[in-house]
Amino acid sequence: MATESTLTYTKRFLGANGINAWIAYLETKHGIDPLGPENKLVFGAAPLVGTLAPAACRLTVTAINPFSSGHGDSNSGGHFASELKFAGYDHIIIEGRSNEPVYVWIDDGKAELRKADRLWGATTQATDDMVKEDVGDPDIDTACIGPAGERLVMFGSIMCTHGTRASGRCGMGAVMGSKKLKAVAVRGGSAVEVAKPEKFMELVDRLYEILGQDDNLRAMGEKGVAVCNLLYNDSGNVPIKNWQGCYFDRMERLGAESYMRYYRRHIACTSCPVHCDKYAKIPEGEPYAGRWHYAIESTPGYNFAKLCIDDINATIQGHWLANAFGIDIHGWANAVQWAIECYERGILTREDTDGLPLRWDDPPIALELLRKVALREGRLGNLLAEGVAEASRKIGRGSEKYAMLIKHQELDDEVRVNKAWGFGVIVSTRGPMHLQGATECEISGLSPQDAERIYGTAQAVNPENYMDKPKIVVDVERMRVLQDSLGICAFVGPWGSPWLTLTYGIDQYAELMDAVTGLEWTRRDMLQTAERIINVYKALNVRAGIGKESDYPPDRMFEPIPEGPHKGKCLNREKYDKMLEEYYRLHKWNPKTGVPTRKTLEDLNLGEVADDLDRIGRLA
Repeated sequence: MATESTLTYTKRFLGANGINAWIAYLETKHGIDPLGPENKLVFGAAPLVGTLAPAACRLTVTAINPFSSGHGDSNSGGHFASELKFAGYDHIIIEGRSNEPVYVWIDDGKAELRKADRLWGATTQATDDMVKEDVGDPDIDTACIGPAGERLVMFGSIMCTHGTRASGRCGMGAVMGSKKLKAVAVRGGSAVEVAKPEKFMELVDRLYEILGQDDNLRAMGEKGVAVCNLLYNDSGNVPIKNWQGCYFDRMERLGAESYMRYYRRHIACTSCPVHCDKYAKIPEGEPYAGRWHYAIESTPGYNFAKLCIDDINATIQGHWLANAFGIDIHGWANAVQWAIECYERGILTREDTDGLPLRWDDPPIALELLRKVALREGRLGNLLAEGVAEASRKIGRGSEKYAMLIKHQELDDEVRVNKAWGFGVIVSTRGPMHLQGATECEISGLSPQDAERIYGTAQAVNPENYMDKPKIVVDVERMRVLQDSLGICAFVGPWGSPWLTLTYGIDQYAELMDAVTGLEWTRRDMLQTAERIINVYKALNVRAGIGKESDYPPDRMFEPIPEGPHKGKCLNREKYDKMLEEYYRLHKWNPKTGVPTRKTLEDLNLGEVADDLDRIGRLA
């Protein structure tokens, strides 16, 4: 097991997702099978992780995406990333494939492979318990897969911190399972050294004070992330019935106030003052009584609302099952939406569904489908475990029309109502997700005057505005890339609290990096590094043959919403085309194709990427 200095990469790519993406590009070849031994799975903990920098706790896992064969990564919180840093590592690269189940054990700078036969088949929580027993330490942290990842379910998750923190998107759990790697376990006892401790602590104290004064973060700390559910619903951001609507009329039953009666304890990730996570337990006398669960946030309610389910106990039970099986609840819910619509339209039959009558608002059937998909049980479970792109290809019969896909991956968000949010979701390089360029500028309730100060245009708050939105999305992309590269949680930035872009943003990131590493960083350095990382993301897609067509939503998004408060709204194709062309120009890519030019890549010190794309005939 070879090691090398992270400083080889830091000045060009910062850390975590930036370095991960570069390793994925540099060390994998064009055309490999993402679930084959040639793919590499890279765990990355950022430079600020393991320090006292506020909310610097995030882990990024990267590989060639099994959905698209392009850029794939996923991000999670908890304590695994900081434990990895305490053990003396910034990144772990997993390559090849084992002939038998194994896990990686990292103990203060020493790494080894251990047999995992007895772990294979276990849930993520049980795996965490057994590994802790195996190494004789209850305080270690693990990143592991459950039965879904073992069975190569396309939306398998990697779960950290006792199976409560999910790296869910882009099929990273399936990649891990394809390598017969059950877990990575870490124990660290060393502090992360800081180059300029006095400057660092002065900055940290100032930032903690700023975060403590933010009303949005205080609300999350008190009520949990489910505080977003009603806001998303009212603003037209909750797709239901496979995007046949975008408003759930019983969403108040899944709001934060409904969940709060289940809360037993507030929980925080490493170095985070927000404490948005909650330990919840269903009381005696109710369905699924005694079920406990960490990580109660917007995800359970949001995904069950898509299926028109307002049973809060079922959402807690379902989210616990998803985490235990190691399955991305977003990917699962979107696959189930497709299946139900196809069943209603007579495309899927009882024979296809193993006799299950698929319908909306049926918690027992939804929970049974979660189990069947995670275990690839029966005809339907095995079909949906392949993901909607492959499932619709296999079924045919016109089912492709109802497959809500971008870059071959299931769409997760509503994109028709709020144009900046939707556009950021659609153009995300790793597939349709809201944690790359999506912004809540239209949703956050800002005044036009405040929008002018934060986003540079009063039109930021106008959901019907198109042409001011590409610049906002590009700015948010750069900010989010920097947050991920530094390990900072999305909630303490433009996505969770827009105000913080003025006080905990790029200038402060540069100061923190200077204090932690001793290397000089400026705002310009940060922005150029962010753009360099985005271009590596894009190059991974271009190399895989993912073109401009992948930056468009499904046709349904150009059709009027049929009912509800946002009836009649949809995307305008002509305006969308102009928005996309402007977005490409802002990145200095070919405005007609979206492919980076040689000059753009060379100006970003990515000449070797330009040469590689030129060699395979894909350079602009």
